Amino acid sequence: MSRKRTRRAVRPTHNPFVIARNQATLLTSEERAKVMTPLGAAADRMRRGQASDNDWAVLTGSLLMAQSIEKQGVVRGLAGHLDGVDRALVAIEARATRHFHELDAIHLLLDLHEFQLEQLSYGEFRRAYEATEARVRSSGGQLVRPSEVGA
Repeated sequence: MSRKRTRRAVRPTHNPFVIARNQATLLTSEERAKVMTPLGAAADRMRRGQASDNDWAVLTGSLLMAQSIEKQGVVRGLAGHLDGVDRALVAIEARATRHFHELDAIHLLLDLHEFQLEQLSYGEFRRAYEATEARVRSSGGQLVRPSEVGA
């Protein structure tokens, strides 16, 4: 009867010279591209005003990484620039958050106004429309009919 042998797992070598060489080797262009490609894409979407929360998080994470590198002392002298980037990202987040609440309020208007319209007869709608038209004219405003928007 033969016994089955269990295979031994290959253990990584702990050769200090290999470890030191790997730790001291500069990043390859492929490794740098793997980091910079998503960062560049996020920055491009930010520039075009199409950034998402995820894009902001990618940029913020990169800033935190850059600040960690600065603190390590390998590449020094960029702290002032990085602080400026930090202030810019904080300002962008504040505007985006404020803008989100503004858009949320506009969507609330749409929901409420649609609810109102569902409750009105044509005569009630017409009276409200005429009252609104008179209010806009008396305040010096300009009337824009829905059919004229975007034309």
